[in-house]
Amino acid sequence: MKTQTLLKKLSRRNEPYIFLVLLALCLLIEVRSGQFFSSNNLVDIASALIVPGLFAIGAFMVIVSGGIDVSFPALASLSVYATTKYLLDTNYQGGVWVAIGIALAIGAVL
Repeated sequence: MKTQTLLKKLSRRNEPYIFLVLLALCLLIEVRSGQFFSSNNLVDIASALIVPGLFAIGAFMVIVSGGIDVSFPALASLSVYATTKYLLDTNYQGGVWVAIGIALAIGAVL
């Protein structure tokens, strides 16, 4: 009985269907190429998800704390873009801590 109610609840939501479509695409790519679930590809995917994952953790913390505010990812993206643009234009060759400090300063000003 509980399994049926759980299945009814899941069938009313969109997330399980999105998950199933993504899973089907992953399996299709694996069957066609045989390279999708290789260790190199999984490491590449994990490293590509670092920045979006950090933003997702931040968004999760904001939503859980009760204040659904979606402006901070936009401000963070703007800060990162402005910092990157500045450091590329000045041909900066130093450490990452200066870049983090500049991004934090820009974020504080905004």
